[in-house]
Amino acid sequence: MVKRSVILIFSVFIVISSLFAQDMKYSVPDKIKGKTVFTKILGKHNGYFFVVRYDKKATQNFLFEKYNSELKVVRNHEFNIESGTSVEDIRFMNGQLYFFYSEYEKQDKLHKLYCDVYDESFNQVDKENLIATTSVVPSNSKSFKIEYDLIYNQIVILYAESIVNDVIKFNILVLDDILTTLNSAHTRLNYSKEFSIKNIQLFNGQFTALVYEKTSGLLKGNKSNIDFFYYDVGNQNKIIRKLDFDSVKFENIAYRYDIVNKAYLFSGFYSSDNKEQIIGMGMYRYFVFNDSSFLKLTPFSDEMIVSISGKYDASGMLNYYPQGIVLRDDGGYVLISEYYSIQKEMQNDYYALNNTYVKYYYHYSDIMLVSVNADGQIDWNRIIRKDQNSMNDDGYYSSFSYATVANKIVILFNDFSRSKWNLLYHVIDPAGNVDFEVLVNGNTFNGSFIPRQAQQVGLFEIMVPALDQKRGFTLAKITIK
Repeated sequence: MVKRSVILIFSVFIVISSLFAQDMKYSVPDKIKGKTVFTKILGKHNGYFFVVRYDKKATQNFLFEKYNSELKVVRNHEFNIESGTSVEDIRFMNGQLYFFYSEYEKQDKLHKLYCDVYDESFNQVDKENLIATTSVVPSNSKSFKIEYDLIYNQIVILYAESIVNDVIKFNILVLDDILTTLNSAHTRLNYSKEFSIKNIQLFNGQFTALVYEKTSGLLKGNKSNIDFFYYDVGNQNKIIRKLDFDSVKFENIAYRYDIVNKAYLFSGFYSSDNKEQIIGMGMYRYFVFNDSSFLKLTPFSDEMIVSISGKYDASGMLNYYPQGIVLRDDGGYVLISEYYSIQKEMQNDYYALNNTYVKYYYHYSDIMLVSVNADGQIDWNRIIRKDQNSMNDDGYYSSFSYATVANKIVILFNDFSRSKWNLLYHVIDPAGNVDFEVLVNGNTFNGSFIPRQAQQVGLFEIMVPALDQKRGFTLAKITIK
Protein backbone atom coordinates (compact mmCIF):
# COMPACT_ATOMS: atom_id res chain seq x y z
CA MET A 1 0.00 0.00 0.00
CA VAL A 2 1.53 3.31 -1.07
CA LYS A 3 0.80 6.23 1.24
CA ARG A 4 2.31 9.75 1.15
CA SER A 5 0.23 12.03 -1.15
CA VAL A 6 -0.77 9.23 -3.50
CA ILE A 7 -4.39 8.14 -3.70
CA LEU A 8 -4.90 4.53 -4.74
CA ILE A 9 -7.35 3.71 -7.48
CA PHE A 10 -8.83 0.28 -6.95
CA SER A 11 -9.16 -2.24 -9.74
CA VAL A 12 -12.52 -2.95 -11.29
CA PHE A 13 -15.23 -4.74 -9.32
CA ILE A 14 -18.15 -5.81 -11.47
CA VAL A 15 -21.42 -6.95 -9.98
CA ILE A 16 -23.81 -8.85 -12.23
CA SER A 17 -27.39 -8.23 -11.25
CA SER A 18 -30.66 -7.10 -12.77
CA LEU A 19 -30.45 -3.84 -14.68
CA PHE A 20 -33.08 -1.37 -15.73
CA ALA A 21 -35.90 -2.90 -17.74
CA GLN A 22 -35.56 -1.91 -21.38
CA ASP A 23 -37.96 -1.68 -24.25
CA MET A 24 -36.46 -1.92 -27.76
CA LYS A 25 -38.17 -0.63 -30.89
CA TYR A 26 -36.82 -0.69 -34.45
CA SER A 27 -37.64 1.34 -37.52
CA VAL A 28 -38.45 -0.39 -40.80
CA PRO A 29 -35.09 -1.03 -42.52
CA ASP A 30 -34.31 1.18 -45.50
CA LYS A 31 -32.06 0.08 -48.37
CA ILE A 32 -28.91 2.18 -48.80
CA LYS A 33 -26.60 2.40 -51.78
CA GLY A 34 -23.20 2.56 -50.09
CA LYS A 35 -21.59 0.20 -47.61
CA THR A 36 -21.62 2.81 -44.86
CA VAL A 37 -23.96 5.63 -43.98
CA PHE A 38 -23.31 8.51 -41.61
CA THR A 39 -26.06 9.34 -39.18
CA LYS A 40 -26.64 12.30 -36.92
CA ILE A 41 -29.49 11.96 -34.45
CA LEU A 42 -30.60 15.56 -34.11
CA GLY A 43 -33.00 15.28 -31.18
CA LYS A 44 -36.62 15.08 -30.05
CA HIS A 45 -39.33 17.72 -30.38
CA ASN A 46 -43.09 17.52 -29.71
CA GLY A 47 -42.84 13.73 -29.38
CA TYR A 48 -41.06 13.23 -32.72
CA PHE A 49 -37.45 12.21 -33.40
CA PHE A 50 -35.33 13.96 -36.02
CA VAL A 51 -32.47 12.32 -37.88
CA VAL A 52 -30.23 13.23 -40.81
CA ARG A 53 -28.40 10.66 -42.92
CA TYR A 54 -25.69 11.44 -45.44
CA ASP A 55 -22.74 10.05 -47.36
CA LYS A 56 -19.31 11.51 -48.05
CA LYS A 57 -19.14 11.24 -51.81
CA ALA A 58 -18.16 14.10 -54.13
CA THR A 59 -21.84 14.86 -54.60
CA GLN A 60 -23.26 14.42 -51.11
CA ASN A 61 -26.73 13.06 -50.54
CA PHE A 62 -28.68 14.24 -47.48
CA LEU A 63 -31.87 12.75 -46.10
CA PHE A 64 -33.80 14.41 -43.26
CA GLU A 65 -36.24 12.09 -41.48
CA LYS A 66 -38.95 12.62 -38.87
CA TYR A 67 -40.00 9.57 -36.82
CA ASN A 68 -42.97 9.15 -34.51
CA SER A 69 -42.86 7.34 -31.16
CA GLU A 70 -43.28 3.98 -32.93
CA LEU A 71 -40.25 4.78 -35.15
CA LYS A 72 -42.32 5.12 -38.29
CA VAL A 73 -41.14 7.76 -40.76
CA VAL A 74 -43.88 10.39 -41.01
CA ARG A 75 -41.96 12.92 -43.15
CA ASN A 76 -38.67 13.17 -45.00
CA HIS A 77 -36.76 15.54 -47.24
CA GLU A 78 -33.92 14.52 -49.57
CA PHE A 79 -31.49 16.64 -51.58
CA ASN A 80 -27.93 16.67 -52.96
CA ILE A 81 -25.02 19.03 -52.36
CA GLU A 82 -22.70 19.45 -55.32
CA SER A 83 -18.92 19.36 -55.05
CA GLY A 84 -17.49 22.77 -54.18
CA THR A 85 -19.96 23.25 -51.34
CA SER A 86 -18.71 22.33 -47.87
CA VAL A 87 -21.25 21.36 -45.22
CA GLU A 88 -20.11 23.04 -42.01
CA ASP A 89 -22.71 21.80 -39.53
CA ILE A 90 -26.26 20.49 -39.12
CA ARG A 91 -28.18 21.02 -35.89
CA PHE A 92 -31.74 20.90 -34.55
CA MET A 93 -32.61 23.62 -32.04
CA ASN A 94 -35.89 24.93 -30.66
CA GLY A 95 -37.96 23.07 -33.28
CA GLN A 96 -35.93 24.18 -36.28
CA LEU A 97 -33.23 22.52 -38.37
CA TYR A 98 -30.15 24.60 -39.23
CA PHE A 99 -28.07 23.60 -42.25
CA PHE A 100 -24.81 25.56 -42.41
CA TYR A 101 -22.66 25.35 -45.55
CA SER A 102 -19.87 27.37 -47.16
CA GLU A 103 -18.90 28.12 -50.74
CA TYR A 104 -15.82 29.68 -52.29
CA GLU A 105 -16.44 32.46 -54.78
CA LYS A 106 -13.49 32.82 -57.11
CA GLN A 107 -14.41 36.31 -58.27
CA ASP A 108 -14.36 37.77 -54.77
CA LYS A 109 -11.81 35.26 -53.44
CA LEU A 110 -13.97 34.80 -50.40
CA HIS A 111 -15.34 31.86 -48.45
CA LYS A 112 -18.97 32.58 -47.62
CA LEU A 113 -21.00 30.91 -44.87
CA TYR A 114 -24.71 30.41 -45.53
CA CYS A 115 -27.52 28.86 -43.52
CA ASP A 116 -30.77 27.27 -44.66
CA VAL A 117 -33.44 26.84 -41.98
CA TYR A 118 -36.27 24.26 -41.98
CA ASP A 119 -39.21 23.88 -39.65
CA GLU A 120 -40.15 20.56 -38.06
CA SER A 121 -42.07 19.54 -41.20
CA PHE A 122 -38.95 20.27 -43.30
CA ASN A 123 -40.52 23.31 -44.92
CA GLN A 124 -37.79 25.79 -45.79
CA VAL A 125 -38.31 29.01 -43.80
CA ASP A 126 -34.99 30.67 -44.60
CA LYS A 127 -32.76 30.12 -47.64
CA GLU A 128 -29.19 31.13 -48.46
CA ASN A 129 -28.95 33.42 -45.46
CA LEU A 130 -25.43 34.90 -45.67
CA ILE A 131 -23.90 34.71 -42.20
CA ALA A 132 -20.19 35.51 -42.61
CA THR A 133 -17.36 35.89 -45.16
CA THR A 134 -13.60 35.41 -44.91
CA SER A 135 -10.57 35.22 -47.16
CA VAL A 136 -8.67 33.04 -44.68
CA VAL A 137 -8.72 29.25 -44.86
CA PRO A 138 -7.16 27.25 -41.96
CA SER A 139 -4.64 24.62 -43.04
CA ASN A 140 -6.03 21.84 -40.84
CA SER A 141 -9.75 22.46 -40.33
CA LYS A 142 -12.91 23.96 -41.73
CA SER A 143 -13.20 27.71 -42.26
CA PHE A 144 -16.00 28.13 -39.71
CA LYS A 145 -16.42 26.56 -36.28
CA ILE A 146 -20.01 26.41 -35.05
CA GLU A 147 -21.46 25.47 -31.68
CA TYR A 148 -24.79 25.89 -29.90
CA ASP A 149 -26.14 26.86 -26.49
CA LEU A 150 -29.28 24.74 -26.27
CA ILE A 151 -30.27 26.28 -22.92
CA TYR A 152 -30.36 29.89 -24.14
CA ASN A 153 -31.05 28.96 -27.82
CA GLN A 154 -27.99 30.71 -29.17
CA ILE A 155 -25.42 29.90 -31.87
CA VAL A 156 -21.75 30.86 -31.84
CA ILE A 157 -19.54 31.02 -34.93
CA LEU A 158 -15.76 31.43 -34.85
CA TYR A 159 -13.69 32.13 -37.95
CA ALA A 160 -10.36 33.70 -38.91
CA GLU A 161 -10.90 37.11 -40.47
CA SER A 162 -7.35 38.15 -41.41
CA ILE A 163 -3.67 37.30 -40.92
CA VAL A 164 -1.05 40.05 -40.56
CA ASN A 165 2.55 39.26 -39.55
CA ASP A 166 1.51 35.84 -38.17
CA VAL A 167 -1.12 37.49 -35.96
CA ILE A 168 -4.57 36.03 -36.69
CA LYS A 169 -7.62 38.18 -36.20
CA PHE A 170 -10.69 36.14 -35.31
CA ASN A 171 -14.33 37.10 -35.36
CA ILE A 172 -16.85 35.66 -32.90
CA LEU A 173 -20.54 35.90 -33.75
CA VAL A 174 -23.38 35.07 -31.35
CA LEU A 175 -26.75 34.58 -33.06
CA ASP A 176 -30.23 33.88 -31.80
CA ASP A 177 -32.49 31.16 -33.19
CA ILE A 178 -33.70 33.39 -36.05
CA LEU A 179 -30.07 34.11 -37.05
CA THR A 180 -30.07 37.68 -35.78
CA THR A 181 -26.66 38.78 -34.53
CA LEU A 182 -26.86 39.37 -30.78
CA ASN A 183 -23.18 40.17 -30.26
CA SER A 184 -19.96 40.12 -32.23
CA ALA A 185 -16.36 40.55 -31.22
CA HIS A 186 -12.92 40.72 -32.81
CA THR A 187 -9.93 39.21 -31.06
CA ARG A 188 -6.32 38.46 -31.98
CA LEU A 189 -4.27 35.38 -31.21
CA ASN A 190 -0.50 35.35 -31.63
CA TYR A 191 1.30 32.01 -31.44
CA SER A 192 4.83 31.45 -32.74
CA LYS A 193 4.09 27.86 -33.82
CA GLU A 194 1.24 26.04 -35.54
CA PHE A 195 -1.89 25.96 -33.40
CA SER A 196 -5.48 24.76 -33.59
CA ILE A 197 -8.67 25.70 -31.78
CA LYS A 198 -10.85 22.84 -30.53
CA ASN A 199 -13.75 22.08 -28.20
CA ILE A 200 -15.52 25.41 -28.62
CA GLN A 201 -18.48 25.97 -26.31
CA LEU A 202 -21.06 28.69 -25.63
CA PHE A 203 -22.88 29.29 -22.37
CA ASN A 204 -24.98 32.40 -21.84
CA GLY A 205 -22.89 34.53 -24.20
CA GLN A 206 -19.56 33.27 -22.88
CA PHE A 207 -17.41 31.71 -25.58
CA THR A 208 -14.73 29.20 -24.59
CA ALA A 209 -12.29 26.93 -26.40
CA LEU A 210 -9.01 25.04 -26.04
CA VAL A 211 -6.02 26.24 -28.06
CA TYR A 212 -3.42 23.57 -28.89
CA GLU A 213 0.02 24.87 -29.87
CA LYS A 214 2.39 22.25 -31.24
CA THR A 215 5.72 21.97 -29.45
CA SER A 216 8.99 21.52 -31.32
CA GLY A 217 11.54 18.75 -31.03
CA LEU A 218 11.68 15.19 -32.30
CA LEU A 219 11.27 13.64 -28.87
CA LYS A 220 8.07 15.54 -28.14
CA GLY A 221 6.45 14.39 -31.38
CA ASN A 222 2.93 15.71 -31.78
CA LYS A 223 2.57 17.00 -28.23
CA SER A 224 0.95 20.37 -27.69
CA ASN A 225 0.75 23.10 -25.12
CA ILE A 226 -2.89 23.70 -24.18
CA ASP A 227 -4.41 27.09 -23.38
CA PHE A 228 -7.92 27.89 -22.21
CA PHE A 229 -9.46 30.68 -24.28
CA TYR A 230 -12.39 32.57 -22.71
CA TYR A 231 -14.26 35.48 -24.26
CA ASP A 232 -17.32 37.23 -22.86
CA VAL A 233 -18.71 38.46 -26.17
CA GLY A 234 -21.12 40.96 -24.65
CA ASN A 235 -18.56 42.62 -22.37
CA GLN A 236 -15.61 42.18 -24.76
CA ASN A 237 -13.57 40.51 -22.02
CA LYS A 238 -10.83 38.06 -23.09
CA ILE A 239 -8.89 35.69 -20.86
CA ILE A 240 -6.24 33.14 -21.85
CA ARG A 241 -5.01 30.71 -19.18
CA LYS A 242 -2.18 28.25 -19.75
CA LEU A 243 -2.98 24.71 -18.64
CA ASP A 244 0.54 23.87 -17.49
CA PHE A 245 1.59 24.29 -13.89
CA ASP A 246 5.17 24.47 -12.61
CA SER A 247 6.79 21.22 -13.80
CA VAL A 248 3.65 19.48 -15.11
CA LYS A 249 1.23 20.05 -17.96
CA PHE A 250 -1.98 18.47 -19.18
CA GLU A 251 -1.65 16.23 -22.25
CA ASN A 252 -5.18 14.88 -22.77
CA ILE A 253 -8.05 16.87 -21.30
CA ALA A 254 -11.80 17.46 -21.27
CA TYR A 255 -13.65 20.48 -19.92
CA ARG A 256 -17.12 21.90 -19.35
CA TYR A 257 -18.89 24.56 -17.34
CA ASP A 258 -19.54 23.30 -13.81
CA ILE A 259 -22.89 24.82 -12.90
CA VAL A 260 -22.70 23.55 -9.29
CA ASN A 261 -19.40 25.27 -8.49
CA LYS A 262 -19.94 28.12 -11.01
CA ALA A 263 -16.55 27.48 -12.57
CA TYR A 264 -14.97 25.96 -15.66
CA LEU A 265 -13.86 22.41 -14.86
CA PHE A 266 -10.88 20.77 -16.57
CA SER A 267 -9.85 17.18 -16.02
CA GLY A 268 -7.45 14.80 -17.70
CA PHE A 269 -3.97 13.35 -17.59
CA TYR A 270 -0.70 15.17 -17.14
CA SER A 271 3.00 14.62 -17.72
CA SER A 272 6.20 16.21 -16.48
CA ASP A 273 8.38 18.38 -18.69
CA ASN A 274 11.21 15.85 -18.76
CA LYS A 275 9.21 12.63 -19.18
CA GLU A 276 7.48 11.33 -22.28
CA GLN A 277 4.67 9.61 -20.42
CA ILE A 278 1.58 10.28 -18.34
CA ILE A 279 2.35 10.42 -14.63
CA GLY A 280 -1.01 11.30 -13.09
CA MET A 281 -4.54 12.68 -13.27
CA GLY A 282 -5.50 16.25 -12.52
CA MET A 283 -8.48 18.49 -11.81
CA TYR A 284 -8.42 22.23 -12.42
CA ARG A 285 -11.24 24.67 -11.71
CA TYR A 286 -11.17 28.22 -12.98
CA PHE A 287 -13.53 30.82 -11.51
CA VAL A 288 -13.95 33.60 -14.04
CA PHE A 289 -15.89 35.96 -11.77
CA ASN A 290 -12.92 36.55 -9.44
CA ASP A 291 -10.05 35.19 -11.59
CA SER A 292 -9.19 32.46 -9.07
CA SER A 293 -8.47 28.79 -9.53
CA PHE A 294 -8.07 25.47 -7.75
CA LEU A 295 -5.69 22.67 -8.84
CA LYS A 296 -5.49 19.09 -7.59
CA LEU A 297 -2.94 16.63 -9.02
CA THR A 298 -2.98 12.89 -8.23
CA PRO A 299 0.20 11.00 -9.22
CA PHE A 300 -0.16 7.45 -10.49
CA SER A 301 1.44 4.78 -8.30
CA ASP A 302 2.56 1.44 -9.71
CA GLU A 303 -0.63 -0.09 -8.32
CA MET A 304 -2.67 2.53 -10.14
CA ILE A 305 -0.99 1.83 -13.46
CA VAL A 306 -1.66 -1.90 -13.12
CA SER A 307 -5.32 -1.39 -12.15
CA ILE A 308 -5.92 1.15 -14.94
CA SER A 309 -3.79 -0.14 -17.78
CA GLY A 310 -3.79 -3.88 -17.25
CA LYS A 311 -1.47 -5.21 -19.95
CA TYR A 312 -0.21 -1.74 -20.89
CA ASP A 313 2.78 -0.10 -19.23
CA ALA A 314 2.92 3.55 -18.15
CA SER A 315 3.76 4.71 -21.67
CA GLY A 316 0.43 3.32 -22.84
CA MET A 317 -1.38 5.86 -20.68
CA LEU A 318 -0.69 8.44 -23.41
CA ASN A 319 -3.35 6.64 -25.47
CA TYR A 320 -6.14 7.30 -22.95
CA TYR A 321 -8.24 10.20 -24.18
CA PRO A 322 -10.97 11.88 -22.10
CA GLN A 323 -14.32 11.63 -23.87
CA GLY A 324 -16.51 13.56 -21.47
CA ILE A 325 -17.27 14.82 -17.97
CA VAL A 326 -20.44 13.87 -16.06
CA LEU A 327 -21.19 16.29 -13.23
CA ARG A 328 -22.26 15.02 -9.80
CA ASP A 329 -24.85 17.00 -7.84
CA ASP A 330 -22.49 17.20 -4.83
CA GLY A 331 -19.91 19.24 -6.76
CA GLY A 332 -17.86 16.27 -7.93
CA TYR A 333 -17.73 14.65 -11.33
CA VAL A 334 -16.93 11.49 -13.31
CA LEU A 335 -14.28 11.61 -16.03
CA ILE A 336 -14.89 9.11 -18.86
CA SER A 337 -11.88 8.18 -21.03
CA GLU A 338 -11.10 5.64 -23.73
CA TYR A 339 -7.92 3.97 -24.90
CA TYR A 340 -7.42 4.15 -28.65
CA SER A 341 -4.64 4.28 -31.22
CA ILE A 342 -4.25 4.42 -35.01
CA GLN A 343 -1.42 2.75 -36.89
CA LYS A 344 -0.40 3.44 -40.48
CA GLU A 345 1.26 0.74 -42.57
CA MET A 346 2.78 1.19 -46.03
CA GLN A 347 2.76 -1.94 -48.19
CA ASN A 348 4.56 -2.38 -51.49
CA ASP A 349 6.56 -4.94 -53.42
CA TYR A 350 9.17 -5.11 -56.15
CA TYR A 351 7.05 -2.79 -58.28
CA ALA A 352 6.58 -0.29 -55.46
CA LEU A 353 6.93 2.71 -57.76
CA ASN A 354 3.76 1.59 -59.53
CA ASN A 355 1.63 0.51 -56.57
CA THR A 356 1.81 1.54 -52.93
CA TYR A 357 -0.92 0.53 -50.53
CA VAL A 358 -1.65 2.23 -47.22
CA LYS A 359 -3.44 0.42 -44.42
CA TYR A 360 -4.82 2.11 -41.32
CA TYR A 361 -5.39 -0.04 -38.24
CA TYR A 362 -7.84 1.28 -35.64
CA HIS A 363 -7.62 -0.01 -32.11
CA TYR A 364 -10.27 1.00 -29.55
CA SER A 365 -9.80 -0.57 -26.16
CA ASP A 366 -10.77 -0.09 -22.51
CA ILE A 367 -13.09 2.56 -21.07
CA MET A 368 -11.99 4.20 -17.84
CA LEU A 369 -14.30 6.00 -15.40
CA VAL A 370 -12.87 8.02 -12.51
CA SER A 371 -15.20 9.54 -9.93
CA VAL A 372 -13.79 12.62 -8.18
CA ASN A 373 -15.28 14.54 -5.26
CA ALA A 374 -15.59 18.32 -4.98
CA ASP A 375 -12.12 18.59 -3.37
CA GLY A 376 -10.41 16.73 -6.19
CA GLN A 377 -10.00 13.47 -4.26
CA ILE A 378 -10.63 10.27 -6.26
CA ASP A 379 -13.55 8.26 -4.84
CA TRP A 380 -13.30 5.31 -7.22
CA ASN A 381 -11.98 4.14 -10.56
CA ARG A 382 -13.52 1.55 -12.85
CA ILE A 383 -12.23 -0.08 -16.02
CA ILE A 384 -14.65 -1.58 -18.55
CA ARG A 385 -12.66 -3.95 -20.74
CA LYS A 386 -13.16 -4.13 -24.48
CA ASP A 387 -10.97 -4.85 -27.49
CA GLN A 388 -12.09 -3.50 -30.87
CA ASN A 389 -9.84 -3.71 -33.92
CA SER A 390 -10.60 -2.80 -37.53
CA MET A 391 -8.86 -1.70 -40.71
CA ASN A 392 -9.47 1.18 -43.13
CA ASP A 393 -12.90 2.08 -41.74
CA ASP A 394 -12.17 4.97 -39.32
CA GLY A 395 -13.36 2.70 -36.50
CA TYR A 396 -16.92 2.93 -37.84
CA TYR A 397 -18.40 0.26 -35.55
CA SER A 398 -15.89 0.75 -32.71
CA SER A 399 -15.77 3.02 -29.65
CA PHE A 400 -18.81 3.60 -27.42
CA SER A 401 -21.49 6.04 -26.33
CA TYR A 402 -22.66 7.06 -22.88
CA ALA A 403 -25.74 8.64 -21.34
CA THR A 404 -27.00 9.53 -17.86
CA VAL A 405 -30.25 7.85 -16.89
CA ALA A 406 -31.97 7.76 -13.49
CA ASN A 407 -28.84 8.77 -11.53
CA LYS A 408 -26.67 6.24 -13.35
CA ILE A 409 -24.22 6.25 -16.28
CA VAL A 410 -25.15 3.97 -19.17
CA ILE A 411 -22.49 2.79 -21.67
CA LEU A 412 -23.11 1.01 -24.99
CA PHE A 413 -20.57 -0.68 -27.26
CA ASN A 414 -20.12 -3.62 -29.62
CA ASP A 415 -18.39 -6.78 -28.40
CA PHE A 416 -15.92 -7.67 -31.18
CA SER A 417 -14.86 -10.93 -29.50
CA ARG A 418 -17.56 -12.86 -31.38
CA SER A 419 -18.06 -13.34 -35.12
CA LYS A 420 -21.53 -11.82 -34.71
CA TRP A 421 -21.15 -8.83 -32.44
CA ASN A 422 -23.30 -8.41 -29.35
CA LEU A 423 -24.40 -4.94 -28.27
CA LEU A 424 -23.34 -4.69 -24.62
CA TYR A 425 -25.04 -2.52 -22.04
CA HIS A 426 -23.22 -1.36 -18.88
CA VAL A 427 -24.70 0.60 -15.97
CA ILE A 428 -22.54 2.35 -13.35
CA ASP A 429 -24.20 3.66 -10.17
CA PRO A 430 -22.91 6.56 -7.99
CA ALA A 431 -21.01 4.11 -5.75
CA GLY A 432 -19.08 2.70 -8.73
CA ASN A 433 -20.89 -0.64 -8.96
CA VAL A 434 -20.93 -1.87 -12.56
CA ASP A 435 -23.71 -4.07 -13.95
CA PHE A 436 -23.78 -5.36 -17.51
CA GLU A 437 -25.76 -7.54 -19.86
CA VAL A 438 -26.11 -8.34 -23.55
CA LEU A 439 -28.68 -5.86 -24.82
CA VAL A 440 -28.88 -7.31 -28.36
CA ASN A 441 -27.56 -10.76 -29.23
CA GLY A 442 -25.69 -10.83 -32.52
CA ASN A 443 -27.23 -14.20 -33.35
CA THR A 444 -30.71 -12.67 -33.34
CA PHE A 445 -29.93 -9.43 -35.16
CA ASN A 446 -28.55 -9.75 -38.67
CA GLY A 447 -26.50 -6.56 -38.69
CA SER A 448 -24.27 -4.25 -36.66
CA PHE A 449 -24.99 -1.30 -34.41
CA ILE A 450 -23.07 1.98 -34.63
CA PRO A 451 -22.78 3.00 -30.95
CA ARG A 452 -20.57 6.06 -31.50
CA GLN A 453 -23.45 7.65 -33.46
CA ALA A 454 -25.96 6.98 -30.66
CA GLN A 455 -27.66 9.87 -28.89
CA GLN A 456 -29.67 10.35 -25.72
CA VAL A 457 -32.92 12.01 -26.81
CA GLY A 458 -34.86 12.07 -23.55
CA LEU A 459 -34.57 11.35 -19.86
CA PHE A 460 -35.08 7.63 -20.49
CA GLU A 461 -34.54 7.25 -24.24
CA ILE A 462 -31.42 6.44 -26.28
CA MET A 463 -31.38 6.05 -30.05
CA VAL A 464 -28.79 3.89 -31.83
CA PRO A 465 -28.42 3.53 -35.61
CA ALA A 466 -27.62 0.15 -37.14
CA LEU A 467 -27.00 -1.45 -40.51
CA ASP A 468 -28.85 -4.65 -41.31
CA GLN A 469 -26.66 -6.67 -43.69
CA LYS A 470 -29.55 -7.56 -45.99
CA ARG A 471 -32.24 -4.95 -45.44
CA GLY A 472 -30.25 -1.73 -44.87
CA PHE A 473 -30.37 1.12 -42.37
CA THR A 474 -32.49 0.84 -39.24
CA LEU A 475 -32.91 2.92 -36.12
CA ALA A 476 -33.25 1.41 -32.65
CA LYS A 477 -34.82 3.19 -29.68
CA ILE A 478 -33.94 2.00 -26.19
CA THR A 479 -36.48 3.07 -23.56
CA ILE A 480 -35.22 2.52 -20.03
CA LYS A 481 -38.01 1.97 -17.50
